[in-house]
Amino acid sequence: MRAATFSHYLDVNRRQAGAKLLRKAYTANRLAKMCSGEARRRLYGLKYKYLSSAIEMSPESFYIDSAAKSGTTQILGIRSVEGFAFHIPLEGLSKEAFSSITHGFHQRRIF
Repeated sequence: MRAATFSHYLDVNRRQAGAKLLRKAYTANRLAKMCSGEARRRLYGLKYKYLSSAIEMSPESFYIDSAAKSGTTQILGIRSVEGFAFHIPLEGLSKEAFSSITHGFHQRRIF
C-alpha cells in the first residue's frame, strides 16, 4: 500500500477543518436566532468569523448566490458546495474572504 502524499494529507485536513468551521457557523447562527441582546450580537459575530475563515481556507468551495439591500446594509447569500447556505451582511465578511469569493471562478454574477 502506497503512503499518501503530504499535499493529499493537507487537502484532506483542509476540507475537514472547513467542514468543522461551517458546522460551527451554522450552530452559532441557530443559537443567535434564539437569543437577544449582547448574546445574539456575539453569536452572530462568531458566525461571521467562522464563515470568513472557511471561505479564506477554501474559496473555491463557496459562491455568492444572492444579494439584497436591507436599509443601508448589503446582505449576501453565500452557499457552500457542501450544502450550507448563509445570509451575511457584507461588512460581516472579512476583507480577505470577500476578496476570495468575488475573485474565484465559482462566483455567480449578481452585482
